[in-house]
Amino acid sequence: MSLELRAQNLHLARHLCGGLGNLAKELVPETNEAALIKMGQGKKEISDATAQLIEQRLGLPAAWMDRDNESLIRMSAQEYAIHKGVSVLPEEAKQSLLILISSLPVAK
Repeated sequence: MSLELRAQNLHLARHLCGGLGNLAKELVPETNEAALIKMGQGKKEISDATAQLIEQRLGLPAAWMDRDNESLIRMSAQEYAIHKGVSVLPEEAKQSLLILISSLPVAK
């Protein structure tokens, strides 16, 4: 888990809620706007419990706070087409693709 990655995703979550105040309202009483500001600035750690709370309250998938969501937003049309095609596959096919992808060399 990266402090910077969670802070980046907190900014995205804020936008999903329509602003910091709305996000804070979703997380009351566990946290507040002042704490969220510090978390977003990287001055306060976003604990595992807080990350899971954000995911649950906003209806996001598990571990959403720990993945690079900004790169997903910036994906190319080709990458998005691949994503869209994979998302409709049965779970067994997705698992097979993961195995295949993990065995491929990574371009540098």
